[in-house]
Amino acid sequence: RSASPSVTASGASAGPTKARRNAEPPQRAVVRVPTEMVGGTWTNSYPETCKTAAQAPDSPWAMYLTDEAGHYSFLLFDFDAKKGNAKKDQERLTAIFRAANIRHVVTTSGPDGGRHIWVACADSPSNGLVIELAQLAASLYQSLDVSPLTNQKHGAARPPFSPHRVPGAISQPDAPIDITPLITPTTQERQLRDVAAHLRDMGAELP
Repeated sequence: RSASPSVTASGASAGPTKARRNAEPPQRAVVRVPTEMVGGTWTNSYPETCKTAAQAPDSPWAMYLTDEAGHYSFLLFDFDAKKGNAKKDQERLTAIFRAANIRHVVTTSGPDGGRHIWVACADSPSNGLVIELAQLAASLYQSLDVSPLTNQKHGAARPPFSPHRVPGAISQPDAPIDITPLITPTTQERQLRDVAAHLRDMGAELP
């Protein structure tokens, strides 16, 4: 791929990661990578790891959403175009984030029109709240895949500018490209609680 970003010790590309506070546990020292291609396409499995101090892999790679203590540093809302109208669902959730003053980055994921919403956490929201928020959103937005936000140990995702498993595709931020919200986290747990409450008011339910 072209213009591959370097991977830093914070656990992702040089753009989208930054330690929130020096006193907090460090970001993961590795990213996850696939090991097998089938028919010219990487499998959607990331069983191996690559040290983040190295150059970014040419293959797809996924960064962990939690730090080494299992606290969420990043939230990734993954809208799968195969499950529903990913763009419409993403736009509805980002409208709620804007109303709650939650800074975020939206990317197009892969050639099928999947969408990602990235949020960087300035504090450490409780894992229970993150799971609740994901499940509430999924009850309203059919295309949302909750798996990255319901697995604190292994939840990972491809960050902005990283390659997709389909050769030639990347995780492309929406124009204008601005990943500042991921470099300088501002989102607080109270804002996420407000969003969860708003989703409940809209009729969202837990499974």
